[in-house]
Order: sequence, then structure tokens, then C-alpha cells
Amino acid sequence: MTRGLTWLGDRRTVVLTLLGLVAVGLVPVLSDGTDWLGSWKLALDRGTFSLTLIGPVAAGVACTAYVRLATSGVEPLVQTARRPWWPWLRPALATWGLGAAAMLTTTLGTTVAAQAAGSVPYPRTLWVLLPALCVLAAQVAVGALLGGAGRRRWLAPVAAAATFGLGVLGAVGVVPEVFRAGGLTGSYAGETFDVTTHALQAGAALGVAAALLTLSNRAAVWRSWTTRAVVLGLVLGGGACYVAFGHGTHESTRPLAEPALVCRGHAPRVCLARETTRPLDDLVRRMQRQAVALTDLDIALPVRFVQPRPGTDPAPGDGGLQLYVEEELAGEVSDETAARSLATPAECPAYRGDAPPPEASFDARRLLARWLLVRAGLLEPGADDQDRAWLASGTDEQRPWVVATYDRLRTCRLGELRLPAGV
Repeated sequence: MTRGLTWLGDRRTVVLTLLGLVAVGLVPVLSDGTDWLGSWKLALDRGTFSLTLIGPVAAGVACTAYVRLATSGVEPLVQTARRPWWPWLRPALATWGLGAAAMLTTTLGTTVAAQAAGSVPYPRTLWVLLPALCVLAAQVAVGALLGGAGRRRWLAPVAAAATFGLGVLGAVGVVPEVFRAGGLTGSYAGETFDVTTHALQAGAALGVAAALLTLSNRAAVWRSWTTRAVVLGLVLGGGACYVAFGHGTHESTRPLAEPALVCRGHAPRVCLARETTRPLDDLVRRMQRQAVALTDLDIALPVRFVQPRPGTDPAPGDGGLQLYVEEELAGEVSDETAARSLATPAECPAYRGDAPPPEASFDARRLLARWLLVRAGLLEPGADDQDRAWLASGTDEQRPWVVATYDRLRTCRLGELRLPAGV
């Protein structure tokens, strides 16, 4: 490794290269803000997503190193070595090591920051770093091929652009996502990384890396039967993974069989997925403040309000939390979100069916949420609002509609929902 670093420059250049890789890796991590602070798994994903730029820059660095090696006059000595593949592959291994250090540093920063912000850590998911390191190997190999075979310094930006382009093509589905890691959307609530998908990606990436490094100098890499067997094994296995990865649907995440919940509060009791508990205290406080209007009318609240999770059917008697994805990851939610959640005392099947629920169900829940906000002193209806007169009326006039509507929403009799007269 130390000798491999000599082709990357002196010690100062190597340190600056590492710092530069960390800096460019932070660009994709921070490009969409810091929502990942609300989910440790998402923070881990964003750490691997740093390869979006670390990989192309590392490919450019590898290309430059191999141009130096190929034009230095030492290549004939490499060919006479007992293991010629080893001195030839050292620059690629050294570059990969710098890129890996940059990605791991970035990932450490995102996960530590997420945990400090209140997200629950999931160290068992750290295995997802291994496929990402395989992706980095394929990215570096692009630079090694262009530098070793092309032997022109101007090929360094070409290697970086080509590597970045391969990642873009994978992101839009033109080719399998061999050159792309991370960058998922969502909060990972009730989800985890899919082992099969990442294993296929890792195998394909290693096969691509082995093929490209062999093509960079066949005389050096393809010399012994041992290296031939290793290369053939990686290429054939990688080819099989590539074909399998390119056919069918391979999601990067899968729903957990029994996703854990964290519940707090009483009347109402609020439950969020363990992955996204950052806004829980704020949500409980806002919902409890608004729920007073319901309990004052002797309306029984659901046993608990639960965040929907992929692949998990709501339990009977549970209300549904209506959080936007950005609120699941934030430290606070809006009063409107608390009101929408209280106005959803049951996760009716019609809300998730192919056919939309009756239009009246949307109107009734919206009016009920506005009523809760007004009663809590959080909303002042505008002069042009069509529901202003009803919202300003007394409790005696509002009680029959509120009680009947909440009962119908809780029992999913959505076809019976109506708006009050005059609204």
C-alpha cells in the first residue's frame, strides 16, 4: 500500500487528496439538507451516497496514478516481478483505500450526528457499507483502465465524467445500479436494507472491477494461473449477478416483519416507528392540546394513534397518524398535522384501496381538523371561509355533527359522512 501511494504523489498530496475526497463527498450528503438527522438508517444511506462524487474523483485520481506508472519506464520491471499483478494493482488499491477512508469518515459523521439529534442507532445495518465499498472498487477500476491503457493525463477528467455518468445511468434505470450507492428517499420507518439486492450489486461491482483491472494490463494481471482463476471467478460470478440484478424488481429496502414502535402520552397515546422517534414528544404535546375539544364532548379516542409502516396492516382500534415524510424526520411537526391525525380515528381500508374513498370523507376530516384547531385557539377562520359561520357557532350547535362524524370515521362508515348545513 505504501509503495502504491508513491504513484499518487508525496505525503502532502495524499493528505490533500483525502481531504478533497471528504469535501466532495459532503456535497451529495448535504445537497438536500439534513433531514437524515431524523433516521439513523437514512443517515447511513446518505453516508454511502457520498460515493456519488467520491467515486468519480477517485477514478480521476486512479487514472492519473496509472498514467504516471505506465509512462515512468518501470513497467518492464513490473513484468519481470515474481508476482507482476501486485505492483501493477497497488495504485488502484491505494486509491480505493483513500476513497474508502473518505466514505467511512463521511458515514461516521452522518450517523453520529443523527444519533446526537435523537435518532435510534441500528449498528446491525452497517453491513451495507460492504456493498458500497465494492461499488467504489468498480469506480476506481474505470480510472485504472483509462490511465493504464490510454496513458494520457487528459483522460483523468474523462474517467471522472464516465464514472459519474455510469452512476446517473443506473439511477434512471438505463443500466443496473452497479455504480450507484445510497440516495434513497423515505424515512426507513419499519424498513431495513435488503440483503439480496445489495449482495447482487456487490457481486456485479466486483466482477466489473476485476474485468477492468485485468484489461488495464493483461500481461501483468493475466500472467499466473492463480490470478486467472481469481479473475475468471470474479468476472463470471459478477456477470451472473449483473444479469440477475438487471432483471426483475430489486428494491434496496424491504419491510420489517415486526417493526418496533415507541409510544408515549395518554389520551391520546401516540406511537411512531422506532426509526423515526425524533418528533414524538412534540407530536404528543400538540395532539394532547387539541384532543381536549373531543374529550370535552365525551368522545372516546382510539386506543392509540400509530404511524403507518410499509407492509404492516393497521391494528383494529388504532387511529392513523398523518405525517409527511419530512415531518417524520424533523424534530417538530405542525399543528395542522396533529389535527389531521386526530381527525383520522381509524385507518379505513378505503384510504388504501385502489378506488378513492367518498369525497365527503375528505371534506368531513378537513372540517373536523379545522374545528380542532379553532377550539385550541390555533386557527382564526378568514372572512371568506365558507365554514366560518359554523366554526364560530356555539358548542351546542356543533356537538351533534362532531359526535356523529367522529363515530362514523372511527367505524369507517364513510358513505354516511355529511357536512353540516350551510357549509
